[in-house]
Formats: sequence, C-alpha cells, structure tokens
Amino acid sequence: GLASAIEQVLEKKRFQHERDEALEALKISEIKFRHLFENMQDVYFQINEQEIITEISPSIIRIAGYHRDDLIGQPVTTFYYDLNEWETMLGVLAQKGEVWDFEVRLKTKSGEVKYVSLNAHWIPGELNKQLGIEGSLRDIDDRKRIGEDLLKSRNNLEEYFENDISADYVVSVSGEIFSCNKTFLSLFDFEKKSDTEKFDISGLYKNPEDRKQIIRLIKKQGKIENYEVEFISKEGKIIHALINAIGIFGKENKLEKIRGYVVDISEQKNIEKELIKSEEKYRLLFANNPEPMWIYDLETLAFLEVNQAAVNHYGYSKEEFLSMTLKDIRPAEDIPALLEDIKNTRSDLNLAGEWRHLKKNGEIIDVEITSHSILYNDRKARHILINDITERKRAQFEYQTMIKTSKDGFWIVDAITGKLIDVNQAYCKMIGFSREELLQMTIRDVEAVESQEETRQHIELIIEKGFDSFETKHKTKSGKIIDIEASATYISSGTPQFFVFLKDISERKRAENEISKLSHSVEQSPASVIVTDLNGNMEYVNQKTLEISGYTKNELIGKNPRIFSSGEKPKEEYEQLWATILSGKEWHGEFHNKKKNGELFWESASISPIFNEKHEIINYVAVKEDITERKRLEDAQKLMLEISELAAKNVT
Repeated sequence: GLASAIEQVLEKKRFQHERDEALEALKISEIKFRHLFENMQDVYFQINEQEIITEISPSIIRIAGYHRDDLIGQPVTTFYYDLNEWETMLGVLAQKGEVWDFEVRLKTKSGEVKYVSLNAHWIPGELNKQLGIEGSLRDIDDRKRIGEDLLKSRNNLEEYFENDISADYVVSVSGEIFSCNKTFLSLFDFEKKSDTEKFDISGLYKNPEDRKQIIRLIKKQGKIENYEVEFISKEGKIIHALINAIGIFGKENKLEKIRGYVVDISEQKNIEKELIKSEEKYRLLFANNPEPMWIYDLETLAFLEVNQAAVNHYGYSKEEFLSMTLKDIRPAEDIPALLEDIKNTRSDLNLAGEWRHLKKNGEIIDVEITSHSILYNDRKARHILINDITERKRAQFEYQTMIKTSKDGFWIVDAITGKLIDVNQAYCKMIGFSREELLQMTIRDVEAVESQEETRQHIELIIEKGFDSFETKHKTKSGKIIDIEASATYISSGTPQFFVFLKDISERKRAENEISKLSHSVEQSPASVIVTDLNGNMEYVNQKTLEISGYTKNELIGKNPRIFSSGEKPKEEYEQLWATILSGKEWHGEFHNKKKNGELFWESASISPIFNEKHEIINYVAVKEDITERKRLEDAQKLMLEISELAAKNVT
C-alpha cells in the first residue's frame, strides 16, 4: 500500500516535470518561431475563405511598405495591382491544389508596383472543406527588372546595330560577310542584305593590302581603333573611312570573326581640303585686311600676331608689337577695366564695345572692339578686330552739341510704335512739356492735325522714301496749337527710328498770312504799286500798273521805271527824288509818263524806302494814281479862266 502510494506520487511528479519541460520547450519553440516569423525575408500570409487577410508576417513592410496591422482584416485585393493575376492564380490553385513560383505584381503603400513570386496552398478543414489559403511572397522585383533591363538592352543593342549611323558588320577572316546593318548596305551601294551573302569584303578595299594589315593587327592586338582606309563601293564610289573592329577568337585563341564598324569620313576629308584652302584665304584676309587686327594670348595678354593695317595705324613695327602686351597700348587708368573685362568674357564672340587705345606717338584714339576666341598654336587666344571710331565720336559729340544748343526742336522716334525716345530742350520749351513727360508720349499725343490713320500712312511714306519735309500743327501742354515745320529722316539700322527736326513757324505763318492779306490788298488796289530793288529795277508790279501802262508783268520785271518816261521831266527833279528817298524820306510828285502804245498819261506818285529790322533800306515802293482826267479838267478850267479873262479885257 505505502509503496504503491509513493509510486503514484513519484509518477505525478515525473509527469509534472515532463509537462513543465514540454511547456518550456514549447515556449522556446514559440519564441524561435515568432523570431523567425518576424524576421523572415519572405512574407508569410494566411487568407480565409472570404479572401480576408488573417495573418501576414511583418516583412511585408520591406516589400510593400505596409505595416502588418494595416493589412490584418483587409481584403487581399488591397495590395494587388492586377486582379486578373489574382483570378488566374486562384484558377491554378483550384486545379492543382498548390501554386509555385507564380509571378504577380503588388501595389505598394506608396503606389509603386513590385514583382513578387507567390507560393500557396489550400488550408484544409473538416470534411475536405478549404478554410483559406496559406502561402509566401518573395520579392523578385530587382531580379525581374534586371531581366527586363537585360532584355531591353539586348533589343536596344540589336536596334542600335541595325540603325547605327555607322556601317556595322561581322565578317569572317576570309572576308565572308555574316551580318551588316542598313547603313553598311547604303554606304557600299548594296540594295538588300542578301546581296552581301558570300560577298568577299576584300573587294570593297581600294588597296587590298589594307585588309591584310588590319587582320595582322587584330591578331596581334585583339582590336584596331580609328584605322583610316579608302573603300570603293559596288558602284565605284570612293569612300574615305575609319575602321574600328575587335576580333572574335575561338579555340586555341584562333581568330574566327571580326566585328567592326565603318565611319564614313569622306565629307570630313573634303572639309579638311577646303579648310586648308580656307586657312590660306583667312591668312590672306588677316594679313591684307584694311582694318587693324591681331591675336593675343589669353594667359599672358601678349601679341601673337598682328596684320599690316595694325602696324600702319598704331605706328609700331611688327617686331615691336610681338614684344608687347595689350596693356602697352592702353592708357594706364584703363588697364584695371581691361583686365576685368577679359576675366568676365565667356562667350566665343564678344562685342566688347568702345575702348581707348594708345598709339606709338602718344595719341589716344577711340576704338570699337570685336573679339572671337580661337586656339592659336595650341594656345588659348582671342582674335581682335579694331574699328577706329575717333572721328565718329568727334562727329557724334558735335552732333549732340548741335542738337542740345539748337533753337529748333529735335526728336528720336521709334518707327514701329511712334514712341518718343529722345527730345532736346528746345522742343520741351516749344511744347511746354518736360523731357520726362515727353518720353512717356507718342507722336499722336502732340499731333493736332492728322488722324491716327493719316499718321500711320505718313509714317509708312517716310519709311518708303527714307525722308520727308512737311508742315503740321502740334498741341502744347497749355492746349495752344502751334505751327510746326518738320524734317524727318528714317534710320533703318538697328532699331528702326526717325530723326526729326522741328521748327515753330507760328510767327512765320502769321506773317505769311499778313503778307498774303497785304498782297491781296496791293494786288487789288485801285492805285498802281511798284516795288524796286536798290538800283531802281522793278521786282513787283500790281495789276493796276499793268492795266494803266499796257505792259505785261514779264515785260516790266527787272526793268527800270524809266521805261514809262516821256522825257519831259527835268534831270534835276529826278536827282531831287533820289536824294529824298536815299535819305530815308518819302518823295511826292507827279509824272507825265508814256504807255506802251505811246499814249501819254499823268500820275501822282508817292515813293518811299522799305527798311529791314536793322533799319537798312532794302527796297523802294512807289504808289501812283492816274490823274490824267483830273489834269484834263484842270487844263480845261484853266483854259476857261483864260478865255473869261480875255473876254473881259475885250469888253472893257
């Protein structure tokens, strides 16, 4: 009894110990499994029959960017890129019960697409019922993309070979053409690839020894680079070319094939020939150019070459130039700006603008510089063209001075927009606007006569003719309308512009109107009016003079009034007349003159001098009235009086 009881107690303890050990082993196994589960590279997953994710390993974050908790309880389609792939996989699984290495694409959390390899089988349940799917996913994105890239590279290589602008080929050592691209066919005048079959490539070499030498070099070096040869195409065309080729070696390092490409350099060869000619032309153009030119070293600023025009213009000999630098022909104060400009010049062609140069005799000249970067005897250099603008600058200064000091107005106008680009002070004073105000205005803002369409047509006319002089009216700032005489010149170089000189002729127009009125008055006067020069020769006669005298205007202009003389007036009276008007006084008297037809007539005359603004006599004017009838009446009255007096005497 006691032994049996002790045995039972020991058995329980042994069972308890074994159970504890089993539990401990289970815990350790669970820890190991969980560690393996959480750290496995592949992704383990379980999906129930509703296609809901019930378990997935944390490694899903590495593949798809999802956390495990993001996907538990979510439909498996959450991260499938193409549901058709999922349906296809289910079909295979239904047919075979398992799936191995099935490629599908997943949609990552960031929206990218990744390739994975899927292994899966059904999770069995009671009565052969499937409880879901269990499986694993392996990231094959890199492998897949590398494969795609390799395939793409292969396709690209084949496409490159076929479409390469170089003539690509593969030939045997004996010369049989195995393959070639379209460029090869075109270059050597083959119509199609079949024409090259069993064609010996040696027949394309102008000198067959070149091919033998190429084979010798490839056997020795394994390749050739930029080997220059001459080919003859099937049609007899000479082709200058460069060959690059590598050998394809077989067993015992025996050369079996040659793969290479031909670059047609015929055009370059022709260009080289032309370049040699061009260089000679350039040398002559440089040496004989009438404008000073030189080449200087960019690093040392030393003169490397100068032409004869530079020698003549600057006064230095060629030897002196070649011992100097750019700084030697610059005023000392200009050298810092020169160095800064050279430092900042980056473009090949540089319009360097205006600078000052120093001649050997000390004279400073203004020049305009154009430079271009070149390589001269393997040295970085610049080619310089000099344009001496000293005279032009002087003329510009004089012109600007003339414009600024001119009493007449001056514009520069944009020929396209009509906008005022520049105005002088005389025009500002004339129009009443400031220069700043005018530079915001266009022609239309001051034009007071022409419509917009007329102004446009006028601009087109000036552009067509190149110049025009005309009269118009401008509106001043105060609203006053002034008469303007304008002279416009079209400048087409650079930005199209008009240079316009403007004169205020309001006073002249007023005077002209006054003169016009006076002229009409004189012309229609009932008195005879004659204007003479200082010698008494007639410059003007009015209509009444012509009517009275019977002469035409052409018969009188330039003649002396003595043409009307009847010869009755004493010389002394003429001397008194001249003495009076030469002293600046007015003379009054009578003339008994003769008409063109010889008829005599009487005139009462008033002759006076005409003065200019300096009170100098410039003309004489005679205003005469025909008093023939009055004289006849006076004579009749006188005769009647004499008869009366005589009758009275007889009566007494």
